[in-house]
Amino acid sequence: MVRLKNLLRLFGLVVPFVFICCHQVSSYAYDGPTVTSARKYFTGCRGANRFDNEDEDVYAKGSKFSKDTDVDIYVTENRSWQFGDIIGFYIVNGSVTATTNFRGKLKCAKIWESPLTPGKYDIVVDANQDGTYNQGDAVDGRSSKQGFKVVD
Repeated sequence: MVRLKNLLRLFGLVVPFVFICCHQVSSYAYDGPTVTSARKYFTGCRGANRFDNEDEDVYAKGSKFSKDTDVDIYVTENRSWQFGDIIGFYIVNGSVTATTNFRGKLKCAKIWESPLTPGKYDIVVDANQDGTYNQGDAVDGRSSKQGFKVVD
């Protein structure tokens, strides 16, 4: 990058523009569907990633899915997800089918009824219902950090 700056200065080009351009190209922001764990309140669902009470229910909410579409939602063991992973190998609590709304949002779907088991978990939304994590699906906890945890 330093050599490129010096070369550009030599020819009288504007260096900040090149730096901003190159920085934006090299950083990638995920713009696909998203999902998060939540608690249900009287006014709807609010994000929550820690459940202290084993008697609570866990909900999921998300956005940027296809409109008016059925999706399968799974609670899985915490792991680093890669495209092509078979979701069924990691399921902790079965699956729930929910329908996105006319804006592509997933609103307050109950995914785990109490009692909860202490541990670290991910939520996977299988948008095309093929049983495989791939493009267009969403994971709360895509990296090794859990989507949510249940503590004693």
